[in-house]
Amino acid sequence: MKKEDKREMALMNLLWDAGGPITSVEIFDCLTDVMENITYTHRTITSLLNKGMIVVSGMERVNTQYARTFTFAVSREEYAARKIAELGVGIDRFGDVAMALVKEKLNFNKSNKETIIEELKEVISKLEE
Repeated sequence: MKKEDKREMALMNLLWDAGGPITSVEIFDCLTDVMENITYTHRTITSLLNKGMIVVSGMERVNTQYARTFTFAVSREEYAARKIAELGVGIDRFGDVAMALVKEKLNFNKSNKETIIEELKEVISKLEE
């Protein structure tokens, strides 16, 4: 994974977990392991703003100045879907992707089989509407 992608993923995870809007200074303070300096933080924010992944949600006073606050514009699931599409996986492979997720991450077994089937039925129902 490229460094830019790691930075974007780290920033998105931070925003999803933050519980509210945060400033670039707070982002940098939380992600110093990925963001070598504040310039990388600003570049990553700009990139995600341009992609429509995050939005400016307001202003907050930081010491003697005001800073923009940011929050996510897409959910984790929407972000993952965009990344899958970037890999060239189209809607025609939806079933394969769903099964791969079930097998890889959800530990498909008899105890959660019914739950997964019900969730898939809900997806089908929504598509039929």
